[in-house]
Amino acid sequence: MIALINAARLGVSVRGRAIVVCLGLTGVILSVVVAVNLGVEAYHWPSRLIAMVVNIAQVGVQRPYGPDPLLLSRGGDRAPMWIPGAVAVIGGLLFDGVVELWIRA
Repeated sequence: MIALINAARLGVSVRGRAIVVCLGLTGVILSVVVAVNLGVEAYHWPSRLIAMVVNIAQVGVQRPYGPDPLLLSRGGDRAPMWIPGAVAVIGGLLFDGVVELWIRA
């Protein structure tokens, strides 16, 4: 979600934003598949690796649009991403908890 917000702020093309969304959805699907196949105990490290790879790929899509810092607000002004970042972290933790409960059930 943060990558999509950032891509919009950077003016990434519609195709680039679609790639960012597809990468994110692929990461979520892979995390669920890994969790189901490996179980809750072994799920955490592979899911972190998947998140890192997806993040690197999403930054790669955004990089040509903003070679400077990738966290920009509307226009050319710099802006903190604390609130969207906090929402993403809390949302990720909630998603992780739901997957864990689903696997244990």
